[in-house]
Amino acid sequence: MKNNSKGFSKQAETIPQVEEYVFYIDKYLDSLPKGLHELGVGLIRGIFQFKVVPTKELKNLNAIFKKLSAKKMLKTDLMFLIACWENLADKKNIDFEINNLKVHNQTTLKDLSNYYNSITRASNLLKKTNFERTLYGDIFLVENLKSGEDFGWYYEKHDQIWLEVEKVKDIMHNLLHEIGHRYFKLFATNNQKKQWAEYFKKLRFAKIDSSSLPKIGDSIYDLYKLSIPNFQPYQDFVVDIIGEGENTYYKIKQPKSTREFYFQQKELYPYLNFPTSYSQKNSEEFFCETLAQYFKGLLKNKTIKKEFENIWLQTV
Repeated sequence: MKNNSKGFSKQAETIPQVEEYVFYIDKYLDSLPKGLHELGVGLIRGIFQFKVVPTKELKNLNAIFKKLSAKKMLKTDLMFLIACWENLADKKNIDFEINNLKVHNQTTLKDLSNYYNSITRASNLLKKTNFERTLYGDIFLVENLKSGEDFGWYYEKHDQIWLEVEKVKDIMHNLLHEIGHRYFKLFATNNQKKQWAEYFKKLRFAKIDSSSLPKIGDSIYDLYKLSIPNFQPYQDFVVDIIGEGENTYYKIKQPKSTREFYFQQKELYPYLNFPTSYSQKNSEEFFCETLAQYFKGLLKNKTIKKEFENIWLQTV
């Protein structure tokens, strides 16, 4: 096994951590399915939870895990490499702090102005409500770690929020969503969760609220977080509505493109009684999406808005 003994000798105090990392990575290897991508996701997440990854190493992570997966790099080599990196818990400097939220940039992104402005706006909206109690702790801006539409995570074990900078388009929405997970897991009462779960089930069988149907000029992704094949998010606009009732068709176009897409109104029915398509997943995701839409002023369904205020909202 090759390792940089000179570099490692300067970090002799980190040697005991190598065994901790071997155990932690073994845990991921045992729990994750085979396949390069999922393996890489598990390992990167594990490292990011404990280590400050040097900027120069960020772009090398994929190569490292490809070698590891191909058995061209020993697992212990990786352990020695990351053991020399600074512990996340020991990192005293932060990129900026807003309303007790400490933001750490773990990416190569230089201009953080959009994040600063969006986090400021989002956290200010929660002030003087019961959700203000969630304004604390660390937010980590990280690279794109997985496929799909997961733009962020809330890790209950470490009480941390992570946001992927390459995917996040609506920073406010994603931050408020993850803050929602923090509130739901740490501060919500059992009675609140029960009431919300019952309301969630009720909505699945409720009649369609016609006010939530798309109109000309609306973006389908913006309304329902529903992706249309081969269309960019927020670039899928309704340009025509054809027919009536269940036979209604929506014509979708993308600006500066000849691309078109048609779908029937009935295809939207599963999404129309919820703030977004993702909010149908379970009652917790329903809560997080509702919270985000509510504080952004985009919760159009008056019934859901009233129920959210009755069950969850308190001014302080």
